Amino acid sequence: MSTSPTENSIPLNLLQQKIEPAKAGAGVDAAAPKTLAMLLEEFLRLHAAEKLASKTIERYRQLAAYLDPNLLAMPFAEVSRRCI
Repeated sequence: MSTSPTENSIPLNLLQQKIEPAKAGAGVDAAAPKTLAMLLEEFLRLHAAEKLASKTIERYRQLAAYLDPNLLAMPFAEVSRRCI
């Protein structure tokens, strides 16, 4: 009982509606985050707010408080396992 890939996939026109504005830069309000703290805050504000339960977000914020301030101030592109 197999189904074709198109039966379970998102219709092409809906994908195009999402992709075209992204290509044009729509929805980009600010510059990309530069530090780990900025990236973490953006994640919590944009992704977590839409996809996670409020208690999970609360716990993530509590755990983030344990991160070293020097680590949070680092450019996130430079953060490696050695830093942690």
